[in-house]
Amino acid sequence: MSFWATGIMAGATALSAGMTYMGQQQQADAMAAQAELDQQQARLEADEDAKAEQSRVKAMRDEQRRNRAAIEAGYAASGVVLEGSAGDILTKQAEIDELNVQREHSEGNRRRQLMEWGSGEQAKMDRYAAKSRSRAAGMSLVAGLGQSAATGVDTYKTWV
Repeated sequence: MSFWATGIMAGATALSAGMTYMGQQQQADAMAAQAELDQQQARLEADEDAKAEQSRVKAMRDEQRRNRAAIEAGYAASGVVLEGSAGDILTKQAEIDELNVQREHSEGNRRRQLMEWGSGEQAKMDRYAAKSRSRAAGMSLVAGLGQSAATGVDTYKTWV
């Protein structure tokens, strides 16, 4: 093989290593960007969950209010006075209903915290994978350039 052909091959190898590095670096950047998008999506889902929870809680309270009103109307229709035991029962039911609403809030908060924590942890792992890919690309570039240099040195030795 001629000296020039070997030089061209070494240059092509170096160019190939450089292009590979650029491609791997772009993949690493895309992975990091995707991790950020996934985390933003999880935040949006948590916000939507909070809005849905507010709607559920409002519906629960409305239904509980209607149920208590129906009970009161039934008592009134039958001539029962809402004092004493009957009134105590309705008061106790209102307290239980509010505890159910608070439980719904608590479960919703816990669910959203888990969603956000999970997305944060996944984003950390994805960013770490992107950094690892970027480092691997750099090492691959150095190896490719080293190979090109070794080929050039070997060719030089055969001509000298």
